[in-house]
Amino acid sequence: MELLASHFLREFSNKNNLRIRGISPTVLHALKKYHWPGNVRELENVMEHAVSLASSDLIQGGDLPEHLKMPIKESLGGTANSVLEGSFKESKSKALKSFYETYFQELLSKHGGNISQAAEEAKMDRKTIHRLLSRYSIRFQK
Repeated sequence: MELLASHFLREFSNKNNLRIRGISPTVLHALKKYHWPGNVRELENVMEHAVSLASSDLIQGGDLPEHLKMPIKESLGGTANSVLEGSFKESKSKALKSFYETYFQELLSKHGGNISQAAEEAKMDRKTIHRLLSRYSIRFQK
């Protein structure tokens, strides 16, 4: 699925003279979780839609059609039940870790791993980003 999505991304980027270099980890996750009742043709349509709406050189969650956007409960660490298991403090910790992982993976992916550029966009100090990456054991994956 990932190879086909990348193929369609290149095809529609070239067709429309756009320089879109990839798909964010969050979008790849959403594409992998979707059941694809329309098979390859549906994936092709989704990628054409995403390329046409892309506001950066990386396909982000907001570029997907509505039916593919990840539900908020998944972005909070899985199902709604798993977030609500345990104490408030434990649930908050899970939700924050999930938020930081998603946010920094997409931000760093958008800037090719360049923390200075990511910090500038996030309006944060580079040291703060390094501290959060370390605290939440976040490893940048291209």
